[in-house]
Amino acid sequence: DVLVTPGEAVNLIYILIKGRVDGVMEQAEGNIYRYARFQPPSIFGEMETFSGSLTYRSTLICSGDCIFLTLPKDIYFYWMRRDADTLFYRTQSMVTALCEQTRNERNRSFSSGLERLILCLVGCCHRTGSEDGRYVLTESIQELADSMGCSTKTVQRGLAKLMDEELLIRSGHRLIITNRQLEQLLKHIRTA
Repeated sequence: DVLVTPGEAVNLIYILIKGRVDGVMEQAEGNIYRYARFQPPSIFGEMETFSGSLTYRSTLICSGDCIFLTLPKDIYFYWMRRDADTLFYRTQSMVTALCEQTRNERNRSFSSGLERLILCLVGCCHRTGSEDGRYVLTESIQELADSMGCSTKTVQRGLAKLMDEELLIRSGHRLIITNRQLEQLLKHIRTA
């Protein structure tokens, strides 16, 4: 389900309480890619409100069932202007998110398809967490491609190369990366 689209008026602030939301953008050539995956608690419409933008800048898509707390933009802004501690905390959160987005975009721009795939897989490992020294990733090839801003063929070629180099294991539709393999992938990133 689409929560908001670019150009839609920012009237509400959405606070994600449960579920997952993907932020997607359309590139100039028409490719759509996921630039971020948001987990609770995440706040949408906040950056637009603080920057003075009247409209949303990207598409937000709910993955499965999501629960939101909503606040009219004017009430949220009134609260922030009156609560210096909360304003400071939210500003720190927004700047951190923007820095991470910028770093990811820079990595995406200057990296090969394989390097972008490794960065994406490492990010998935960090979000998923380890079970018994293994990271079990459930992202589909399409989800990986969307998140990298590339084709599924690029992802498939990269996965095949990483499996040949024994840097990941495929088990059905899942990818498994051991702690040792994750260290190897991180070493690859550092030397690239």
